[in-house]
Amino acid sequence: MSEPEPAGQTSEPFLNPIYLFDVHLKEVEELHIPFFEERVKLEETYIANLTASHSKFRTKYANIDKSLKKNSSCRAWLEIAESVEQEAKSRSAFISVITADVLSPLVTLKNTHRRIRDQLKADLKETAQVHIDYCESTLPRLKRNYFKKMQDAEEHIPVPTTPLSHKSSPTTPTSLSELAHQGKRAIKGFFQEGTTKQGAMAFSDQKLAEEADREYRKGIRHAETLRLKRAAVIHRSYVVSGIIGLAKIPRC
Repeated sequence: MSEPEPAGQTSEPFLNPIYLFDVHLKEVEELHIPFFEERVKLEETYIANLTASHSKFRTKYANIDKSLKKNSSCRAWLEIAESVEQEAKSRSAFISVITADVLSPLVTLKNTHRRIRDQLKADLKETAQVHIDYCESTLPRLKRNYFKKMQDAEEHIPVPTTPLSHKSSPTTPTSLSELAHQGKRAIKGFFQEGTTKQGAMAFSDQKLAEEADREYRKGIRHAETLRLKRAAVIHRSYVVSGIIGLAKIPRC
């Protein structure tokens, strides 16, 4: 049997729930997360350079003559140097905010999105496979068995040998009723007595036909249950992915 197409697959990609999950994942993985990760790296590089520059010139400041530290230009430089140090701290706090409030939730969203997507895809494939296998294999087998048993039962229906009364006119309603009644009694007596091989075989075939009928009816109900389960999974995937619509799965 050929591999079934993924359940929920449609000719329009924007109506395919798995496609929409992939689009959302691609947006988060290739746009949002990389942007903020690169922004964090830029900030970290900037802080490192800023801190290195500040440290280098603070060392030079420590080595200059104390008398020069009292002039206005040196005091102005010191104020600016201290502001650089504060800026580095502010940038570090900014990185912490981006990491905790933006990047971390985005990564969690990506992982959750992918887990839901993978689970839905597996559920869609499994329910489709089970439903298709049952409709293409099990149900036809039950149907063939049902018709075979019915045919066997019909072939072995006994012909009554008890002579029928012809006292009444065959053209009157009363005689027809009596004839039918006698025929029923003869057939019933034939089965009840079970004195012939044909009668016993007919009785056995009738039982087998009834059992095959029950199994076939049960199979039809089970096929419908599988179809509804498959449709429910597809509908759930539509809802989760943001598509409004109902799944339409053909019956066996």
